[in-house]
Amino acid sequence: MGLRDGGRRGSCGLRDDRYESFEPNARIHFPRTHEHGLGVRLCGMGSKSNLSEFGSAAAEHLGEVDDKQKSQLYVVTLFVQSRWPNLDFALSTQLESLRSAYTRSEVTPSKFQRSVSALLVQMGWSHTEEYVTDEGFSLDLAEPKSKRAIEVDGPSHFLQDVSTGEYVANGPTRFKSRLLRSSDWEVAHVSFFEWGDRSDQERRELLKAKLAQLGICTGGALVVEPGRHHSRQGRI
Repeated sequence: MGLRDGGRRGSCGLRDDRYESFEPNARIHFPRTHEHGLGVRLCGMGSKSNLSEFGSAAAEHLGEVDDKQKSQLYVVTLFVQSRWPNLDFALSTQLESLRSAYTRSEVTPSKFQRSVSALLVQMGWSHTEEYVTDEGFSLDLAEPKSKRAIEVDGPSHFLQDVSTGEYVANGPTRFKSRLLRSSDWEVAHVSFFEWGDRSDQERRELLKAKLAQLGICTGGALVVEPGRHHSRQGRI
């Protein structure tokens, strides 16, 4: 299946370089040690011992990397902690420093995001824009108390199958979603191709369905989904 970056077609969504720059298959290199091959292929470490060695090397040379690379390392460290909580990973001791670099990147809501937010407010769903979680993740539209959110995904969040035209979420978007789930967030996604040229009523129906995924109903009744605790239900 041939894929191309959906973001190259022009973005109406929010670009966040902290995630766009992070590719699970990419190598992270450190300037003064590049000739020694210091780097990591995150999806091909082979063993936890190799991953632990990388963490030690990265921590040793942390002063040689810029904020963009530290932001990548922050996301890697969160993933390692969620996947292997007992692993001796040296970067875990640098988490606050890495988080500071990660959260220094400022994000700005897109016109697309603002239009979704405005309609949700009209529908009665109170939310916070660009809410930053304890882990440093920026959520487009969030209900912090219940840990429910809606992400508004422009073209930069997708790859496109060149033969069928189908859009699929790219690696950074899937990776962020996985980390959010590990932090007990429930997230629904509104994509640019769903929003498109729909009428106002059609967009309301779309958002009603997205809210229902989170257990929020616009009709005044609770939405009960299998496996969901009743205290997480909402009504608007």
